Amino acid sequence: EDILNLEAEIVHYRPEVRCTTRYCLEWGLKDAPKKLTIFGKTFKNDQGLTLFTRSADLIQEIHDDTNSFLIAEPLGYHEEIKTIWQAGLDGMPLADLIDETNVQHLIRSVAPGLALFHQSALRSPTQITIKHHLIQINNKITKLIHGFPQFSEALQSIQQGLEKSASQFSPVRDVLIHADFSVQQLLVCGDKIACFDFDEFAMGDPIQDVANFIVDCHFRSFDRDLVSSMTSTFIEAYEQKSGHKVSMDRLNWHLQILFITKAYRFYLQQKPRLKEEIESIISLARNVVSRERGTI
Repeated sequence: EDILNLEAEIVHYRPEVRCTTRYCLEWGLKDAPKKLTIFGKTFKNDQGLTLFTRSADLIQEIHDDTNSFLIAEPLGYHEEIKTIWQAGLDGMPLADLIDETNVQHLIRSVAPGLALFHQSALRSPTQITIKHHLIQINNKITKLIHGFPQFSEALQSIQQGLEKSASQFSPVRDVLIHADFSVQQLLVCGDKIACFDFDEFAMGDPIQDVANFIVDCHFRSFDRDLVSSMTSTFIEAYEQKSGHKVSMDRLNWHLQILFITKAYRFYLQQKPRLKEEIESIISLARNVVSRERGTI
């Protein structure tokens, strides 16, 4: 009854899947109000309950490790409206802070959290396999060719290369992956990095998360040289923290998958200058990270 103000803002909406809303509350004395920011993530099904349990388990698993990501505290789950409530975190988006002067420090701060995440003992019923990737990307390429027949030769070449490379890969041990790991999911909170949105948890190849981060950097307001520095630094730092060399063949494969997926999303969303955007993304997919590391 002593709430003074309530501001609600939709921060992300995926139709018929989920809606994330930020609530800023003020209450108490008008001259010195107390303030609180919480987030409500509403789902069409019971996925919110799974996310609530998953977040609580993850926090419990990593809370004593200084290398871990900060994770928003799950406050509760409301079954009737299928909503998970999470505490807000004070910080600045990584994408807004990073520049030539701090790229090494900030990117090296991200790698330990991801490496530790890939060592989690938690499991997911969802598994993302090479076969799954190929089925999905073949469907997307077919639709892109239908929409842009002028790019059919380039797309078919990428498709054939993906299938050939996949047949030569040695099996890798599936680990828990974020499956949507990107710059926009990260917040700088003092000397810690916070990570959000664990909705896509799955068992899969950890290099997929590394590739997802690199691809996302190309669609932010970073110049080309900064993206190159972010790429090489992130690969090197991840290798150091995980204790495993990143296979450039597998990384390039996942990069191509994700670039074509990005082109397909642009097609679905009918982005402005669509033809030019699709052509540019196809070019990126054909010129993935070099073996010298750091250039795309």
